[in-house]
Amino acid sequence: MRDSRKRSRIFQFCRSLGVDFVFLQETHIVNEDDVHTWSFEWGGGLHASFGSSTSCGSVILVSPKWTPLVGKVDSDHGGRLVCVTIKHPCGNLFLCNVYAPNRPSDRRDFFMTLPSFVPGSAPCILAGDFNCVPDTQLDRMTSCTSSGCSVGMTELDMFTKSHDMVDVWRVQHPGLSVLTWHRPDGTDASRLDRVYSPLALSPSDCEVVACPISDHDAVTVSSQPPDSWPARRGFWKMNTDILMEDDYCTQFKARRRKNQPSNSTKYATDRRIKAVRDVHGTVQKDPLDIVEVFKRYYEQLYTRADVDEGLQKSLLDNITKTPTNEQNDELGSPLTVDELWKAVAKMKGGKSPGSDGIPVEFYKRFWGTVGHDLRDVFVSAFLAGSLSPSQRTGVITLLPKPGDPLEPKNKRPITLLNVDYKILAKALCNRLGTVMPDLVGPFQTCAVRGHSIQQNLWLVRDLVEYVMDRDLPLHIVVLLLMAYRRTPSESNVGYGRDAHCHLCSMYCSVNPSQEPSM
Repeated sequence: MRDSRKRSRIFQFCRSLGVDFVFLQETHIVNEDDVHTWSFEWGGGLHASFGSSTSCGSVILVSPKWTPLVGKVDSDHGGRLVCVTIKHPCGNLFLCNVYAPNRPSDRRDFFMTLPSFVPGSAPCILAGDFNCVPDTQLDRMTSCTSSGCSVGMTELDMFTKSHDMVDVWRVQHPGLSVLTWHRPDGTDASRLDRVYSPLALSPSDCEVVACPISDHDAVTVSSQPPDSWPARRGFWKMNTDILMEDDYCTQFKARRRKNQPSNSTKYATDRRIKAVRDVHGTVQKDPLDIVEVFKRYYEQLYTRADVDEGLQKSLLDNITKTPTNEQNDELGSPLTVDELWKAVAKMKGGKSPGSDGIPVEFYKRFWGTVGHDLRDVFVSAFLAGSLSPSQRTGVITLLPKPGDPLEPKNKRPITLLNVDYKILAKALCNRLGTVMPDLVGPFQTCAVRGHSIQQNLWLVRDLVEYVMDRDLPLHIVVLLLMAYRRTPSESNVGYGRDAHCHLCSMYCSVNPSQEPSM
């Protein structure tokens, strides 16, 4: 679109569609000067994620009547994602335009970043060029056999389902095969361009319109927002009471052998935060504004301070205690079902599960049925170098603390992790526990087998008593440090390749997800 004549034809085509919002990808828009020029030519609002003069650049065009309702605009730094908040009378609406990478591995990582741009509390319309297809039979040319055409769909489906979004075209045309992108020589074609929308927005009349000035067709959707957004239901949680019923347990084992799902539904109660006070003393009640207040508060609280990379490298290079070859062989050996069971057996019940809703009581009750399968899942994850999307997802929720409930500081964030992830973490921790006494100094007493954190307290007590009896000077330095996670991928510190791989898989492409409690 850098050519003014082509840009004029594209804007003319967009106006002919008679729509209020237009999502454009690979526009090659590069800076704010382009925004001013292009928005003037369009005659309405224009919001962009800048690319280069030869690639990327995503744009959302807004019709003049909707331009005054545009609120916050957010974008990535690669020209692939731009999100616009619409201040609709019935509540905030998110419009998210995506241009997914063509490379499969990059595409998967790209979809994993979507939750950081779209709060879980706001309805969202997600549209663009996804560069992958949901159904390789219906959404691809029959002669195409590319193995990477569906890579990233798992991560994308996870995001759309968490926001109650559906593929509007496929819902309205279940068995119809219509392709939106065609290679000029006719050798390849796919339905890459899609619109995802909540059913609460009553999406209708989804059509594919041929565009004479692009190798992609346009996809149009009509929508009628409700009087108010329906409240999203909480995460599913398994009802642990049914684990005491013999009939259910028998049915589950039978269904498991047949790969059939079981029913054990229980949804979380409504714990939405209704209001919060911002830094200016104003009480915010809009869900999106509430999210923004907490986001800014915790960004300021937990932002990592600048680190002297030279000193950091010097510190790590001077670590002399490393695991022996025998210890590395043990740390990197394949996990066993027995190791996993020991981790499960030590886990306490009655704890909140993660996004999958499955508590530890389930694993204890059905370990004989699912234990070997879970071990196989972890083995596959180690080979792939990454856990599954659900295992990499943590649900961040806020717990109330004493004090004014409107103050952000009186909410404590915790991350709820899925139990299968915690089982793996516990099993690996048990392995590390066998070698930790050989790796840490004598004054490291916390989390070291055979040591107690109270030993340091006893040492300080004895020192105070010693110097008081002898009238000696004593200086005690107390360091209050904000702890930050340092992923194993950043520093090997002597671990073997397999052990290092096991640890890295626990941190690769983690995905925080906000609980719908705001």
